[in-house]
Amino acid sequence: MKIGFTYDLRSKHQPDEYSPADYYGEYESDETVAGITDALTTLGHEVIQIQ
Repeated sequence: MKIGFTYDLRSKHQPDEYSPADYYGEYESDETVAGITDALTTLGHEVIQIQ
């Protein structure tokens, strides 16, 4: 099965002094994206990353 995996990386966004405490709540680390992609690939899926 082809799976489109959408995400925003934390490394592409930097909070400023007015950002809320949970600023990074919507963003993923490179390690998380790689882990999810690897897990889905191991299960036999084709993962298309959409950043």
